[in-house]
Amino acid sequence: MIAEFTRTMSIADAARRADMTPNGLRWHIDRGQVETIRTPLGRVIVRESFEAFLSRRAERAIARPAVL
Repeated sequence: MIAEFTRTMSIADAARRADMTPNGLRWHIDRGQVETIRTPLGRVIVRESFEAFLSRRAERAIARPAVL
């Protein structure tokens, strides 16, 4: 059971780490971009899925030309 929690994180913690609001992150979750697990206390984010989401987000930011 403990191993399950080490591979998950709360939506609020993940949102802070991604520098976005929890509702903004939920938007991505609802579109299937970040995997969650339902628990009796609510949803938690699968850490591996979140890391992949951050990587994809960073790649898009690098590929996007800067507007001056």
